[in-house]
Amino acid sequence: MPDANFPDPEYQRTVQIGGRGPRDHPAADHQVVYDHQRFADVFTSAGFEVDLLEYCDAYGRFHYNQWDPESGVIYRSLRFDHRNQHGKLGSVSLILDARKPAASGRPATLAFTPQQLAFLHAQRAGRLATATRDGAPHVIPVCYACDGASLYIALDTKPKRVPPERLRRIRNILENPRVALVIDHYSDDWSQLAYLLIRGTAALIRPGESEHRRAIALLRERYPQYQTMPIEQQPAIAIRPAAVVEWRGAD
Repeated sequence: MPDANFPDPEYQRTVQIGGRGPRDHPAADHQVVYDHQRFADVFTSAGFEVDLLEYCDAYGRFHYNQWDPESGVIYRSLRFDHRNQHGKLGSVSLILDARKPAASGRPATLAFTPQQLAFLHAQRAGRLATATRDGAPHVIPVCYACDGASLYIALDTKPKRVPPERLRRIRNILENPRVALVIDHYSDDWSQLAYLLIRGTAALIRPGESEHRRAIALLRERYPQYQTMPIEQQPAIAIRPAAVVEWRGAD
């Protein structure tokens, strides 16, 4: 799949919607040029879990996660495309691995609608609510990233260097995995008010797990501040949505 974020003008002219030239050109029937997030959303909104294998992020930086050609050779890829030689990228493709949840052993999660995903991507922060085993609430503001199915929250380095398991939100999740996340948009024009209330279960994903690597990559792409923070050394929170309440002031 052509990559809308590959920073090569000639490449983009070639893969543009409708192609650039004769009607029998392979790109003549292109109706959309995807970036990695929109391409992944196609699958996650249909209930698949997605691992991004090769893609360019919003800054044009190329990312590669090793994949096994024994599962099927993809010519237009970093390793096999003849245009990629001597450490120089001549052409790239969006390559991902999509799986039904039952195949991975993870519980199925609620699929967001395209409108909900657009709202999630447009907002910059949310409020995470956890509770103790006895139901005592705890709410904090958080940064988050979404892969279309799950939401991820980093555990940044604390000044006191406390172990993650001593953080109140983590202790609560280990005792009671039921959580809620509110993501809202405020405006003095109250017809523009909106929020998503996401209820689900939370889990810790650990360094070394493929999902953890994907979560850290998504968080660092979304928040440049994380680029210099060692969040890859800490667990991350993964939220599996079970229900979503959507509200808009204009409704």
